[in-house]
This record gives sequence, structure tokens and C-alpha cells, in this order.
Amino acid sequence: MTQPNFVVERRLHDAITRWLLETADVIPADTDPRLPTVQSPAPGTAARSGADL
Repeated sequence: MTQPNFVVERRLHDAITRWLLETADVIPADTDPRLPTVQSPAPGTAARSGADL
């Protein structure tokens, strides 16, 4: 017997939601080398440009 589309969609939604909740606290052990290094000032010490003055 074939299941209606909404039943399949609901099962997939539930499975994905469960996976997201179970793995939400997993932090990668290493940083991704493909990401660029970002140099930014600490919060509250942002450099002001001439437009901000």
C-alpha cells in the first residue's frame, strides 16, 4: 500500500528535526581551512571611519 505524500513528508520532517536536536551541541574539533581568517575589532572597540564622525 502506498503512503500519502503528507505521511512521508511528516516522517522525514520528524527524522530531520530529531537529528538537528540530537546533534545541535556538536562542535567541530578543527576549524575549516577553507574559511578565510577574519580580523575584526573586539566588541565595543570598533574603529570609526570618517563617515561615522
